[in-house]
Amino acid sequence: RVHFFYLERDICSSLGLIAPSLYLHETDATMEDCKIKTTCDELDQFLSSLSQSNIPSPDVLHASPTTSDIHHHGDILAIVSSTNTEAYRCKCSFQIVEDVNENLACVIRENGTIYHLPDGIFPPANFRIREAMRCLINLLNKRSDHTFIRLRDNLTSVTFDSSWDEKECLLTLHYGPPGISQSCCEEWKQEAQIVCDMCQFVRVTGRSKGIKLFVSE
Repeated sequence: RVHFFYLERDICSSLGLIAPSLYLHETDATMEDCKIKTTCDELDQFLSSLSQSNIPSPDVLHASPTTSDIHHHGDILAIVSSTNTEAYRCKCSFQIVEDVNENLACVIRENGTIYHLPDGIFPPANFRIREAMRCLINLLNKRSDHTFIRLRDNLTSVTFDSSWDEKECLLTLHYGPPGISQSCCEEWKQEAQIVCDMCQFVRVTGRSKGIKLFVSE
């Protein structure tokens, strides 16, 4: 109880409040309960005021997809479009797979099974991320001009992270063993800069064991 007394006193003192424990000397139980309740109410109001400004508005944040919204068609994961499942996520990560034609695609896993996304797009992602997905995959699968060999080599997953207003978007490319070669870092940066500029990313980051590279707009 002694430890709690000093903890309450220090916390309440820093907030300009009177610690409930300071009333323990009162003999009137009713007066003690009233003062404790008043102090607790003041503390609750103060803590509530600190967090309210950071809470997203209801029209920005929607509920996540429920099981009834998800259906499988072969290896395609279809998510029924609705106000509850579309355009609410501002951060998404996807595994990258390569098909027999060496084309890359973003996929997701469910219970260990890989599912391809309809048209390569994840509906719950916000509009900015969906546009970024299209742009990135189209560039990585180009067979002319820039072939983006260094960006593609050992690429295992990608993460898109956008601002709430969808004006800014970050891209992180994750690489599995053997990762990004030390001798190819400059080539990686050159290719990443093209992706950054064409897809209008604020920053493109590459991560592999022992190496972190990035370019920015």
